Amino acid sequence: MINKLYLLCNHCGDIIHGDFKGTFIKCSCGAIAVDQTDYYCRIIGNEGDYIILDKDDEMISIPEPPNYDEEGNEI
Repeated sequence: MINKLYLLCNHCGDIIHGDFKGTFIKCSCGAIAVDQTDYYCRIIGNEGDYIILDKDDEMISIPEPPNYDEEGNEI
């Protein structure tokens, strides 16, 4: 099983993470995104656009990702 991946966007400061449902989740500026399931994890964005965070890092607050409907609209 793949660990949940947390990414910090270097442009807008959003912290995003995959939800293991294959949902495409992007930051508010659109520079980075993550697509994660139980079988793979895909990071979208240039290498300098994000920082991979440790989920146990006490210096950050990690929000839950928003929920999206089938059309990709935030619920």
